[in-house]
Amino acid sequence: MHTHNLFSPIIVAILISTAISKPCYGHVNQQYNVCNQTYSCGSNIHNIRYPFWGDGRPQYCGHPLFQLKCQNTEYPTVIINDRSFQVLGINQSHVMTIASIDLWDSYCTQNLSNITLDGNFFWYSQAVRDLFMLYDCTQNNFTRGLPNNFTCTNMGSDGGKSLGFYADESLLRALLLGNVTKFEGALCRVSVEVPVLRVALDELSSKSLSLQEALNQGFEVVYNAENAACLGCEDSGGICGSDSSSLQFVCHCRDHTYPRNCRGGSRKMRQKLTIGTLPFASS
Repeated sequence: MHTHNLFSPIIVAILISTAISKPCYGHVNQQYNVCNQTYSCGSNIHNIRYPFWGDGRPQYCGHPLFQLKCQNTEYPTVIINDRSFQVLGINQSHVMTIASIDLWDSYCTQNLSNITLDGNFFWYSQAVRDLFMLYDCTQNNFTRGLPNNFTCTNMGSDGGKSLGFYADESLLRALLLGNVTKFEGALCRVSVEVPVLRVALDELSSKSLSLQEALNQGFEVVYNAENAACLGCEDSGGICGSDSSSLQFVCHCRDHTYPRNCRGGSRKMRQKLTIGTLPFASS
């Protein structure tokens, strides 16, 4: 009567393959569970993941610069270059539609300055155009006859009414080239450059949209926060996030948090899993 090896080479190969392809997680990473919950606010922002965080979604689930605050339950806000914006929409192409809070209720405001972005993480999409807004201009026959003029109360240099006007780049260039002397004599005390959507600018030019409506449609920015690394993390079954201490990108996996992707954990397991560690029966 012959005895047989209980672990033939074929069976050993199957055991090794199964252990490698389906690791057993005795403990599920808490950060993985927490970051698996998405962010939502209002009627337009739903199921948002990395790089965004805030309102119960911890910072380690996103990138430090992408905190959202659902303050009015309609739109969340984000801060870019120390300036607050309403977030009107976020799509899967890493494009975010935002509008300046300073100009949200009225363009007749004392908080006037050019809108600038952090070029390392945000830049304008191709759907954005510049709108030039000039305030507190000297009132004369020339300025009163300018197209697209408006009046703001309590914004003049003397505290009274202020005459202003808005123009796109082509109109502004035409005014400067055709009426340089008169235009310089207009003495507009404040000028700001505001990004708007190209579609909104066209509707503003045709008078089918008001200036305030055009500003409240916001503008599009493309954002980048380790997008390529995040794709690799998600492809390996992980959830993108950041380290709580170093704030560097990390990949939250079911068993542990790794620097780039969950395959880092699999490689470590393969190194430990050798033939010598498997129990063989003697013949």
